Amino acid sequence: MTDRKNGGHHVTEVLIGAASWEEDEWLVSFYPEDLPEEWRMAYYANEFSTTVIDCHAYCDATGMDVLGEMLEDCHEGFRPVLAINPGKVTLDQAGLFFQWLDELDSEIGVRRLAGVLLSLDVQADSESVLPDWRQRIPRVLPVALDGDFQFDTANQRWLSEQQISPVWRTNRPTIEGLAYWLAMVPLTGDTPDLATRMGHFLGSITAESSACVIASSGYEDINRLHELSTIVRLIHG
Repeated sequence: MTDRKNGGHHVTEVLIGAASWEEDEWLVSFYPEDLPEEWRMAYYANEFSTTVIDCHAYCDATGMDVLGEMLEDCHEGFRPVLAINPGKVTLDQAGLFFQWLDELDSEIGVRRLAGVLLSLDVQADSESVLPDWRQRIPRVLPVALDGDFQFDTANQRWLSEQQISPVWRTNRPTIEGLAYWLAMVPLTGDTPDLATRMGHFLGSITAESSACVIASSGYEDINRLHELSTIVRLIHG
């Protein structure tokens, strides 16, 4: 995509997709009937540029082999977000996963991940474990923190110190001074409402960077996901 100034800043690229590439309804409305299951991600990647991969589902040797084959079938412009829940994935498992991914990336010389979605449930716990996780996640990857947080002034500084942004959601206030790169958007409301929300997200980006817009729900109707893609591309240019 071409660069576009937005709110005084450059949004260099917008990746668009859904929180999953495996949706039962899509077996009828999107995927060809005879398409093998292991080819679905590559087929999806021909239409959309990102999705969410659950690290827990692929953090053992077998899972890495399966995921590696699927990613190698996708074009280089497809860059998913890796979701990590510290309640399900240990620091050591994540470290091995990132080591494996680095080796996979080196084969083609392209970073495959758009970033990491780190889900923490309790703020007190996150303050104690977040530094360890931030050290384990490669610094080249942007990290978005998701959880039930109240983003007050202290937390803004805390997130900034760890070089982490919140996930942009329409039901939370935009935090001034923090760089958003990941939006999780329910596909609810009409087209003008969705366009307004996307305009707000792109306007919230505070640095020259890539951004991800991921449908968090409502993408069972593949037409709505295509609509999201069209809206973002029209706004971004």
